[in-house]
Amino acid sequence: MLLVECAQEIPLPVIADETGRWHMVMKFNNVTYRTDINVQSGVPVIIPNVFNENYLHLVYFVKTNGTVFNQTCYKLNVMATIMTNPGLTSGTKTTSLPILTTTSGTVIQHNDLIGVVVHDVITVEDGSYQMSKNGITHDPNTGEIDLSNIGGYRQNINITVLYEKPV
Repeated sequence: MLLVECAQEIPLPVIADETGRWHMVMKFNNVTYRTDINVQSGVPVIIPNVFNENYLHLVYFVKTNGTVFNQTCYKLNVMATIMTNPGLTSGTKTTSLPILTTTSGTVIQHNDLIGVVVHDVITVEDGSYQMSKNGITHDPNTGEIDLSNIGGYRQNINITVLYEKPV
């Protein structure tokens, strides 16, 4: 589950492998829609928030060479969520940090995770999402997240960290 504010754009926990203009193809209620999006290599794919709440949408991306990105069709289920635990603290903002792992391991570190409160870690492997709120350990002094309690991670896995930071 990827939690985003009611925003015009949604950053996905998948990383573009080229820079260019892609077609985002959506299937909803047996109707296919298409819109174009700009992507940048090495950066999370950002899509427009054009989805209806409480419905399942099938989405895939057609790259500049006409092939389907990752040869994958993604399922997006849009739902209204009220986060009561944890709630936003005055003077903070909830945001996300996408990471593409380059090696296998159990600890990830990023300077953006220093001095913040980590809420969730989402891993994407072979098109499957896993949310790991429990079982992770975050050190706000070093920016490290220990994932050994949930089995660590493999190379080329997309990890998205949802965290709260001061504004």
